[in-house]
Amino acid sequence: MKGLISFYAILCLAVLPGCSTISGVWEAGTGIVAGTADAVLKGTATVARAVTDDVINIAEVTADIATGTIDTVAAEVDRQTDVIQNPEESEGK
Repeated sequence: MKGLISFYAILCLAVLPGCSTISGVWEAGTGIVAGTADAVLKGTATVARAVTDDVINIAEVTADIATGTIDTVAAEVDRQTDVIQNPEESEGK
């Protein structure tokens, strides 16, 4: 009987630290996975935000160029139509 009690005591002493080790490993694993997922999602959001900002900037520059081109063409067309409408004034210039 003493041998059985000793065996049970040794078994309990061996298993209890094992359970806390498994718990510690589990907590560490879930922390790593959660941290990795959080980092990936934050990184993806940052990249998506940067791409969106770049697209908006490109669109603004394109609109500015198009507006400038349209203004230039409109001024040139206006100048040429003025010449056609008033040939006397253009000869004197």
